[in-house]
Amino acid sequence: MKVSKYILLSIAAVTGVLSFNLGRRYAQETPPALEKVEFSAQDNGTRAKLFIKGDIRFIPHMDVKMKELILSASGVDAFPGVYTVKHSDTLTESVRITRDSKRGELWITVSFKTPDIAFQRSVEDDGKVLIFDFFPKEKSLKIAGLTSEKLLSKLQAGGGAVETAAGKTPGSGKPTVAAEDESVTEAKKSLKETDKSYASMEMESGRQDFHDIMTLMQKGHMEEAAALSEAYAYNYPKSIYLEKVYFARADALYQLAKKDKLRVNEALEAYKTTLARYPNSTMTQQGIMRRAALYEDLDFDLEAMVEYNMAQKAQPSGKYSIGAMIGRAKIYLRQRKFQKAHDEMQKVLALYPNRKEVREIKYIIAEASHDQGKYEEARRIFEEAQKIWPTYPKTRPIIYMKMAENYYKLGEKEKALEYWTNIANMFPSVGSGRKAMLRIGEYSEEKNRKKDAARMFETLAMQYPDSDEAVLARLRLATMGAEDPGLLKTSRIFDYHAFENPLQTFDEILAKYPERHGEEALIRKGRALAGAKRHIASILAYKELLKSYPGSRMSAEVFGLVRGNLFKLIEAFHEQEGFFIALLTYFDNFNPFLRTITEPDILIKIADSFAVMTLYDRAQEYYAMAIKHDKEGKYSDLTDFRIAKAKLFGGEYKEAETLLSKYIKARPGQPSAIMARHFLGHALQAQGKNAEAASEWRIAIENDMSNSLVPNTAYNLGKLYKAEKKYGLAADAFNMTISTWKPPVKGAEEPDYFRDAKYHLAETYYLNEDYASAIREAGMFTERYKDDQRNAWLQYIEASSLGGASEDEKAAARLKELVAKDKGVIGKVASAKLQNAEWKNKNPALFPN
Repeated sequence: MKVSKYILLSIAAVTGVLSFNLGRRYAQETPPALEKVEFSAQDNGTRAKLFIKGDIRFIPHMDVKMKELILSASGVDAFPGVYTVKHSDTLTESVRITRDSKRGELWITVSFKTPDIAFQRSVEDDGKVLIFDFFPKEKSLKIAGLTSEKLLSKLQAGGGAVETAAGKTPGSGKPTVAAEDESVTEAKKSLKETDKSYASMEMESGRQDFHDIMTLMQKGHMEEAAALSEAYAYNYPKSIYLEKVYFARADALYQLAKKDKLRVNEALEAYKTTLARYPNSTMTQQGIMRRAALYEDLDFDLEAMVEYNMAQKAQPSGKYSIGAMIGRAKIYLRQRKFQKAHDEMQKVLALYPNRKEVREIKYIIAEASHDQGKYEEARRIFEEAQKIWPTYPKTRPIIYMKMAENYYKLGEKEKALEYWTNIANMFPSVGSGRKAMLRIGEYSEEKNRKKDAARMFETLAMQYPDSDEAVLARLRLATMGAEDPGLLKTSRIFDYHAFENPLQTFDEILAKYPERHGEEALIRKGRALAGAKRHIASILAYKELLKSYPGSRMSAEVFGLVRGNLFKLIEAFHEQEGFFIALLTYFDNFNPFLRTITEPDILIKIADSFAVMTLYDRAQEYYAMAIKHDKEGKYSDLTDFRIAKAKLFGGEYKEAETLLSKYIKARPGQPSAIMARHFLGHALQAQGKNAEAASEWRIAIENDMSNSLVPNTAYNLGKLYKAEKKYGLAADAFNMTISTWKPPVKGAEEPDYFRDAKYHLAETYYLNEDYASAIREAGMFTERYKDDQRNAWLQYIEASSLGGASEDEKAAARLKELVAKDKGVIGKVASAKLQNAEWKNKNPALFPN
């Protein structure tokens, strides 16, 4: 039943996502298009008529310095004839229409002959034709439409008189009279009334545009609202709506910045200008709060904290004061200053017990407990809050997700799965919904339901291909493919490209998302290569990660992974007797990865490599380091024995004797102690203690005839006896070497001591006057090792032994062969021997016996 429940929950989540996306696809419409553009000259101005198909919104951008106005529209196509439109008149210099393919925008750029331009926008034919009227701004606006000539005419018609520059009434030639002063007074009064009327007109100007801006914002068209607000401030500098327009533009840019972080600086600059211009506005506190929110989006907590403090100070009892306190608390939580956060939230609860924001505080406290690892406390607070406000978390997916994670941390994983499934179904297109799908897949993988996990990862990757969660899903699919390539079969329904091509997937994600997901792609690639025992490639991947992301949160972990791969390389080379390559790997990566090694087994392998390369001092140094770090004595058998061997081969015979004797005494009867006796014999012999050396060797051989060192030890024992003229014991020892040596693998080459044992055996028999055995062994040796330089001597021994065996004719024949073959010392000795035998044969009376 449980398995069925898991499957049903997974299917429910996938079905919800698919349904949502199918609906969204059907809702899409045909892209809008610009069919035709007409420009025409007007009285002292220019008119542009844009014939459109579909819903197109052109956003104006005025560049005063360049004397250009650009109308831009996103996602708009244009008929071919549009791009050839040209126009110029008394106001307009030129027109060009282009398309920015990278940004997907259509641009209509109008260049003017003066920077002082204003424009009005209207529509015709039910919105199918957009009209833009461009005209120069009036620079002298003291009294609109009233020239000095009209003023003079107006005064004269009213019966008054105006004094000219000559001090006379116009047309009379007579000096002005007192009545003229009354006319001037009346004129001034008229001018004042006209000024007042015009000032009122200026203040009321732009009312329709203001209404349009507010409408655009209500409909969510923030880009158009921001552009129109910018033009408004330019066209209506004295409007009574200007303050609201300034804040409207900043708010529109704020909304755009919440969706696109690249717009944050633009929004911040807008609020800076607005708040500086209207510091005492009723909208100031809200503006400061939004500026704080923008800083938070940039992770500039210090700047955000300053803004929250300013908002609180600006209006301590204002509408947004509680929001400022909550904002400060959240920053403290991110900074893990939990006590300060707790104190701030307690202030909110004390000052505003009946405000609706209290529920948010309750949940924030629960989240803080979770973030501190106090999962039981977090659950208690979450559940208390949920009883009072049961629907609140279900409309806040981030909180809902935190509750799910808290259950998971408490081990209530089925409860967490239930929450994740609800989140995935309720919020399929938002970040928390995608994270929930990812967590469902991860939990399925954890429960070893890997095929279910793969399907969930594939669904997430296909439905939201460029989202962070989809990229993470692809990374997990690729890792699954690297670890168990036989898990899934090619499917016509599901796209398992990431699973089937893990290394390619890692490289694709690294190339496309280097900043957001490059670190994880490289670390997973390194692990995949290490799992395939491609340790060098894995190390290169990790080194690239450390180079590309030096401040990475993974650096410590990756550093350890690189070391781990290097250790595996050293182990592999050691096992294959590639001791030089093992040392090369060690020194090439000494800084920084292998500078400090505390793993005894690795130190022993490095020491072994030094020993094989006859660097016995360095070997002893590393064996000593291994002993130092082997706190539990796990490797003491190895290190004690091998450091003694290093001293022996390094010529420190007395020290080696002491350490080996101590080692044997501490481990009586153990195989390792028997092994040590072989080397102790060498240490004693090197000091001239032959009898003691022979004794140790005999004990070692007798206690374990199967030991691989027996053939070599027997050989050394034979040489020792031979030097002491104990030929019988020497022959026994050499025969033991020959009989006990077995090739470790078929076709293995004989060791030098095996051939030498055969040579010394023949010579020992001869010296012991066992001529028959000497003849046999010498003949076998010369036949087996035809190119051995000692063959001439053994041929002489064979011939001499034949003589000793009273086979004088055969002896003479062999000696003649040797004289003819060898022109060196042995040939001369053989010649002398032959001559001596001939002289002896000629004078038998001299040799009666």
